[in-house]
Amino acid sequence: MNRTTTTSLGVIAIAAIALSAAPKEKLEFKFAEGQELTYSTKIDAGMEFMGQEMDTSSDYDETFKVLQVKDGKARVSDTISNFKASGSEDSIPNSMEGLSTEYSVDSKGKMSDYKVNDFGEINEMAKSQIENSTMQLASGFMGLFLPEEPVAEGDTWKRTRQMSASGGKDSELEYTYTFKGFETVKGNRLAVIESRAEDVYMLEIESPSGTIDLEIDTKQTSKFYFDVRRGVVTKVVSTNDSLVDSGMGEMVQTSETTTVLK
Repeated sequence: MNRTTTTSLGVIAIAAIALSAAPKEKLEFKFAEGQELTYSTKIDAGMEFMGQEMDTSSDYDETFKVLQVKDGKARVSDTISNFKASGSEDSIPNSMEGLSTEYSVDSKGKMSDYKVNDFGEINEMAKSQIENSTMQLASGFMGLFLPEEPVAEGDTWKRTRQMSASGGKDSELEYTYTFKGFETVKGNRLAVIESRAEDVYMLEIESPSGTIDLEIDTKQTSKFYFDVRRGVVTKVVSTNDSLVDSGMGEMVQTSETTTVLK
């Protein structure tokens, strides 16, 4: 064996050892009674159906307040305020101003015991969505489920979420989370986590005119920035591209959402 080959094998062995010894990080939400966090969210959305295009935008504040911490879970109130929206008269999003919900959440983002305290300005058609505790709890705290075990860069974990519409049958969509590593922002060590869901699923909606079957081809991505020391999300950037087929025509829906801790 020549010297060059020996050196190359040594480098490969060292790299393999370093990779196998990659440190694993424990990621957990951290809650303290009385803790209050406010996030600003901006949503830009578009829709195209039968040759017509509609663009909308909305922004609002969302405040999470920890009411109690007991047995490893936090009881959290979640309130929407300062809701503003713009778009064509027929497409302006339903106002969520004053909507207030409450639920329990554990250190991994799993939610339970969901209830609505105040519907605020939510209209009657949207109330069934807000009341649907199965769907709300399936999303995870701020859309994020943290891994049960410590993870190293590149590790993945999966969660299934309930997809729902007003009445009818629900469906499920699987999300894959990937730990991408760390970034340092203003001296804070942030874990970067990406989530992705790409699939075709069916929804059945009960309407006054009868049952509507929807086939939805969707691609959803999110990037979370998670402050490990504080145990809080500091920023989320999400995109959603969907093609909805109702049998009466195809509708294209797109959205980009940015949420930032104030």
